[in-house]
Amino acid sequence: MRLIPIVSTAALAALAAFAAFTSLTGCAASTATSDESASASEADVRASSGGFRLTLASSGPSAGRYGFTGNANQSLDGAFAFVPDDEVGTTTFAAQHFTTTFAATELHAFAKGQPIFFSVDPAGPASFAARADVRVAPVPSHGTGFQLDPTFQVFIVGGAEMVRVSGSFTSRLVGATAAFIGPDPKPSWTGVVHGSTFHVDVPLDRVAVAVVGAAKLGIVVGTRYDDFSFAFTPTMKVTRLALTTGDAYQVWPSPTCDAAILACLRAPANAVDTSACGDAFHVQGCLTHP
Repeated sequence: MRLIPIVSTAALAALAAFAAFTSLTGCAASTATSDESASASEADVRASSGGFRLTLASSGPSAGRYGFTGNANQSLDGAFAFVPDDEVGTTTFAAQHFTTTFAATELHAFAKGQPIFFSVDPAGPASFAARADVRVAPVPSHGTGFQLDPTFQVFIVGGAEMVRVSGSFTSRLVGATAAFIGPDPKPSWTGVVHGSTFHVDVPLDRVAVAVVGAAKLGIVVGTRYDDFSFAFTPTMKVTRLALTTGDAYQVWPSPTCDAAILACLRAPANAVDTSACGDAFHVQGCLTHP
């Protein structure tokens, strides 16, 4: 993928041109956290407890849903995904593998920080609960001069949940804009630049739909001399995996309104953009606090 110089007064129109160009064992409860590979090319995240081992990786979009695949070192009698009080997703399993797919509305919650819980039942007396943390991430791609961050966090900005698409460019920037690749008219979002770094906040609901649909998001950055464009496909990445033989809700309780977060939110500087106080999942519990 190459860098495309564009006339600065036509930055958003360049996105359309760019689209054409790119056409466990034991009685006592135990918990183990992830053992993530140091290799950047390793797609799965691993966790183990006793003699049981589990890996979890994104399996990508299919038929309007998005999947994650687990692989165990033992045969499985069952598996399903859940959040507090509800089973979620659609899970199929066979032998030592399971795949759970989610609709965009379900991904919405996970992208902003809510963990996915899995019940994993290997053959034998033991059973496990797994916790997976996932984040929005760019599909690895190459664009001269552009470097996107490995994952994107979700913050509450202006009362809305926004994916902060962040990265850097080789030159000092004067502006940044994002829009999904597609026919005009379409919405666009203006970002913030600091030197050669940039971030653009894009609505989470639109990003979740793009993840299940494998839609491309275009970024245009401006320097003093030209505008440059780059496009990538947002996906989901497993960032942490943990196993326990205990009760998932007790081992990993839902967050409450932390005093430090509440104090942060009460600062006038954070009235609109709450990113300084934490991600959307942890901040939302404090927003209705008296």
